[in-house]
Amino acid sequence: MEKKLTKREIIGQLLTIEPIIANDTYVNFLKHELELLDKKSSNRKETQKQKENKEFTEVVYSTLLANSGSTMSIKQIIESDDLLKDLSSNRVSAMLKTLVDNGSVIRVKTNKGTFFTIA
Repeated sequence: MEKKLTKREIIGQLLTIEPIIANDTYVNFLKHELELLDKKSSNRKETQKQKENKEFTEVVYSTLLANSGSTMSIKQIIESDDLLKDLSSNRVSAMLKTLVDNGSVIRVKTNKGTFFTIA
């Protein structure tokens, strides 16, 4: 299945074509479209769920920080804090993925399962 190009990617590709670059009207139009995309993305507000997840992500990180000497599974993380007890393992896993992606947590996969620790 082919990846669908975004409007930003298409405009970027158009700005590399010589006949378009030679025409100031086209270049100004495409740059204006990029400015509109930037403005649209900066006006986006967080949903209530995203705000909650951000708070829970901080709780997950602090839980790992409290046990920084050892690795923890998702189940252990959920059980170690009362605020996380009602969350599903999939939701906590998504929070851990964001922490792994930004480099603050390390994911360790072993025969016994996947574990997480502070970077």
